Amino acid sequence: MAFREVELSEEERAAMSQKFFKFNAIGDRLAGVFVSSRMASGKFGEQREYLFRTKDGQVALTPPTDAAKKLEKIGLKPGWKVLITYDQDIDVGKEKPMKHFKVLFEESIAPPAAPAPAPAAAPKAPAGAEDIPF
Repeated sequence: MAFREVELSEEERAAMSQKFFKFNAIGDRLAGVFVSSRMASGKFGEQREYLFRTKDGQVALTPPTDAAKKLEKIGLKPGWKVLITYDQDIDVGKEKPMKHFKVLFEESIAPPAAPAPAPAAAPKAPAGAEDIPF
């Protein structure tokens, strides 16, 4: 039996050295460019973790339910700009209020350009025009 080496992609290596972003107080915000997402195991089971490039470097975010549902709904694509703001607490009759988020995004990646039309063929010379000397 031969051993095989396991390699990590650059994205996987980068993810290991991530700072994790957490919304602690109303008004906290995350502004960045969406890089990727993956499923990760956490204290609440499997959750989607998002990776953003911010002015302070790359950060990982496992968003609270309200923000997670909004991020899922917009169907983020790598390169889109995102601004997530913790804007209020909502009393839901439990020990802790629900954190409410405002999620703004900009589809900053242009869709692929349509293929250019084929150049028009030069008009055919009328029959017998080949022997015109000019």
